[in-house]
Amino acid sequence: MRALFISGVFLGFGNYYRMLREYTAQREDIDAVHVELHTPMWLKLAAKSAPFPTRGWDFHALRYLWLTRPMIRRWVFGPLDICNRFDVVHVITQGNALWTLDLKKRCPRVKVALNVDGTAEQDIEVFGFSRAAKAPFVRAEQKMFDAADLIVTRNAWCTGSLRADYGLTDKKIHVARSSFKAPRASRLDRSMTPKGETIKLVFVGNAWERKGGPQVLRVHQERLADRCELHVFSKAAPRDDKARNVVWHDVVARETLMNELLPSMDVFVMPTKVDQLPWSVLEASSAGLPVVTTAVGAVPEVAVDEETGLIVPPEDDDALARAIGRLIDDPALRERLGRAGRERVERDFNPDVNFNGLIDRLIGLVDGAGVER
Repeated sequence: MRALFISGVFLGFGNYYRMLREYTAQREDIDAVHVELHTPMWLKLAAKSAPFPTRGWDFHALRYLWLTRPMIRRWVFGPLDICNRFDVVHVITQGNALWTLDLKKRCPRVKVALNVDGTAEQDIEVFGFSRAAKAPFVRAEQKMFDAADLIVTRNAWCTGSLRADYGLTDKKIHVARSSFKAPRASRLDRSMTPKGETIKLVFVGNAWERKGGPQVLRVHQERLADRCELHVFSKAAPRDDKARNVVWHDVVARETLMNELLPSMDVFVMPTKVDQLPWSVLEASSAGLPVVTTAVGAVPEVAVDEETGLIVPPEDDDALARAIGRLIDDPALRERLGRAGRERVERDFNPDVNFNGLIDRLIGLVDGAGVER
């Protein structure tokens, strides 16, 4: 099968793209070409979001969708010669896939698979975006989803919206979770920090505001600075060297973070306000850390309350402080939650299963086998 993978590589999409490259390279039954989408400066400026919440009225996602259509269309029907060279195209995400409508009209033989982690309807229903502001994007999504041959979701949470809001059947949906190989090292490789000793709390997230970074820092400084040491990994965090018992980390390689730094911590905290399935929660759980987070989006697929972590309401300082305090005082709870989290990631987010399953499904799409999940 001749496959073209066009992938946005910003934020967590880059991790998924790298795993796709690794697994397609291992297969002899697929000839894969990968194209990375790096947003040019003019497009960043033209589709820039407002610096304050607008509930979608800045239309930045819609502007990006419209502007990428002629740009990508010029590539795929020009140098890439998609109609003659490929059997299937896999696109991450629907936000840069409006051009696939042109592809299905011009080259109906080429199969289209759209890879998504959430929908505009979920932005409205779950995250409070304006329905009127999001209406044009919802209509565009409906057209793209109807025209595509397959919708690939990176979490199970998204599938409910695809069925209820867009009328898709299970036959057209394939779940290929965000997955990666668990790190060699784990917090479980050494004994738990005893009660009464200072533990290490860690926050990882470049979207400092959206991921709840200010709340973590505030709660730590006002209530927990004498009981735990906070480690911050974030390019966007406003570094304050006067903050008590806080360690500000520079940008580090992901390999270093996963195999050295995360296993040296005790508790991961990220009270995110708007999210689908954050890679950082997956990564912390894979390193054997109990997680304190919120139940937004698909987060509960990884962080299960009282099983792999502790769930708190968004923007609730009291609940966040109580949850962290419980873990500070209870080493056995830390170990139980951390161990269950690592086991869950190894079982449900296994890349051998998820990425090979996706490739098999794409092959079935092309040869007409109709492979279903």
